[in-house]
Amino acid sequence: MAARLLLIITLLLPSLTGWAQSQFSMFQFGSALPQTNQLNPGIIPEYKVVVGLPVLSSTYLHLNSGGLTMNNAFDRDANDSLHFNPAKLASNLNEYNRLEVNGNTQLLYLGLKVKKNYLSLALAERVDAGFIFPRTLVSLVGNGNGDYLGETVALDRLNLRAQA
Repeated sequence: MAARLLLIITLLLPSLTGWAQSQFSMFQFGSALPQTNQLNPGIIPEYKVVVGLPVLSSTYLHLNSGGLTMNNAFDRDANDSLHFNPAKLASNLNEYNRLEVNGNTQLLYLGLKVKKNYLSLALAERVDAGFIFPRTLVSLVGNGNGDYLGETVALDRLNLRAQA
């Protein structure tokens, strides 16, 4: 019975969705950056006392567009100006696309090294948002509904997720 349960768990485990840490750049600093211990509590910073100033001590912003680039949405004219081209954007999108934004602003950070231990107190504002949208939405907004006369535009997989 235990072997069967272990086999079922082993087969189902890869199908689960997991959320990992997103701030990989902080790991590179190791103990030189005091805020690294928020991601890895095993790291003890090198400093005896740390006071983080609001906003200045740590601000992080991450944008993931799923492979979308500025060249996919804008045209450059002879004067080196950029012009938004919705048709070009729609043609470069997948059937369904995602846009993710993660941000973190530290409001307060206090750290104190006591013998072999490190005590820290942090207050931060975190924002995590994701938007899944179909190519037809971009085409509809950018070009109007002329291309879709007499048709039904399906927006059933439109999804917005946000938390702060």
